[in-house]
Order: sequence, then structure tokens, then C-alpha cells
Amino acid sequence: MTPAEMRESVLRNIRVVLPVGGCLVMLAETYFDETNTHKGKERLCVGGYVFHKAAAERQAIRWAELLTKWRLPYFHMVECAHNVGNYAHLSRPECDLAAREAIQIIKETASTGIAITVLESDYLEIMPQMKFFGSAYDALARDVIAGVSAWINATEFKGAMHYYFEEGTETEKNASYCITQFMRDPEVRKETHYEGHSFVPKIRSPGVQAADILAWHAGQDCKRALRGDPIRKDFASLTEIPHRVLHLSREQLQEFAGIVQSELAAAGLTEELANSLDELARRLPRTLRNRLKL
Repeated sequence: MTPAEMRESVLRNIRVVLPVGGCLVMLAETYFDETNTHKGKERLCVGGYVFHKAAAERQAIRWAELLTKWRLPYFHMVECAHNVGNYAHLSRPECDLAAREAIQIIKETASTGIAITVLESDYLEIMPQMKFFGSAYDALARDVIAGVSAWINATEFKGAMHYYFEEGTETEKNASYCITQFMRDPEVRKETHYEGHSFVPKIRSPGVQAADILAWHAGQDCKRALRGDPIRKDFASLTEIPHRVLHLSREQLQEFAGIVQSELAAAGLTEELANSLDELARRLPRTLRNRLKL
């Protein structure tokens, strides 16, 4: 898909999916690929941007122009930062300039950014291993949607919200299930203005490519903070527009785990029984459909 084809495809989707005055949220898990998501050596990050409808269209148009200018099939921050892969034909100064231009587009079109990071090895060690919570990615994909509700409340946004994630993560199916279960709560659905969620290829989504930049920078920022290093200048530039970036600590995970265990105890459930009930809930709709031959 060429940048021009990507632009036209995205514009069609925006105009069909979103009502007038609507809003588009592009979120992506991009800091880890599937070869190292379970090593726990780096921080997993899910992050993205809120775009009002008109701004989403402007972002798609300008993003396609950016890709055409630098002869790129799509924007991928880790390749850009290391001058490899699709960026090998560019010099390091050109890579830097391309990233700066991408950041400028984000700053001029996005309403806010949201990102959450966690060390996956901490998550697996501390959090109860329940199917509803799923992997660290599943949990962050769900939690970042809840993070958008803070922006909705602060801005008194009234429109509908569709949430897009990058497709291809190892636990995508369970992540989607976790989000769907999360939205069964009418209050959560209302607070997040949830109208649906989708997993889309990064190469076809300028919004997810913008989210890729945030996810990469948020992960780098956490590592720099732990070392006592100052924030990167390009990330400082990016965060000149409102951002909510949360780096989950072991202490916060322990607090969350304690809440879960307390709720399980109050309901008279063990982790094993809760998982069994969850599995039953997953199977029943399929069984009923088969009985009805639907």
C-alpha cells in the first residue's frame, strides 16, 4: 500500500466510522514485538493519541505526505532511531529530521496522548494469573482505554469513541475479549464513550504509527528516569501537548493485586474457580449458537 492509498483508505474509514463531532482514538502496543514480549528485560508500553474527527483527517493527509517525502512505507520509530530497515536509505540526520516532522504533525493534530508502561516480569510475578486480566499487554490495552476517560471527563467531550489498536500481538484475541468484558459494565462504557474497538495493521493506519512514536518514547523515558538521565529533547517537544504517561511500579502492581485478592475473597472465589467461571462464560455463547445453528 502506497502512502496515497493509505491516506484514502484511512479517510474513508474515518468518515464512515465516526459521526460528525466524533472522535478517534488510535492506540498501539509497539514497544515490544512478539519475539521479546515475554523476556521481561524491557518495559512493555501501550500508548496512543486522541484525535477529533477533522484533526484525524488532517493527520492522515499530512502523514501520507511525510511518508512520500522520505520514501517510507510506514513510520516505525525503532527503525528510525537506529537508522535501519526501511530507514537504511536515509542518513542519520535525515532520520532525525523525519522524526521531528512526525512529532510536529502529532503536536498540531492530536488532542492528547496516553501511555502506560510496565515491566512484564513484574506483572507476571505479582498480578493474579486470571484470564480476565490476561497478559501484561491485555491489561494495559484495557487500562489505557480507562485512561482516556480522564481526558473525556476533563474536556467534557460529548461524542462517540472508537478505539484502534495495532494488530498482530500474540494475545490479541484475549486482549479483545478483556476489553469486551470490561465494557459490559454500563458505567465504564459511559465513561469511556465506547462505541467499539478494532485491531488494524500499522502499515494502514497513520494514527497507529503516531502511537508507535509515543510508545517508543515512553519506554525510553522510563529507562532514562531510572538511570537519572534527563528527558530526551524530542520527547520533551512531543509532550508540549497534554500527555498522561504512567510507569507502573512494583508497589502499584502489589496494590492492584491486593485489591483483586480482596474482591475474590469477598466473593468466596479462588483464582482457579474464577478462571473456571470465566472459561464457562466464554464457552456458553458458542454452545448456544451451535444448538440454535446460528
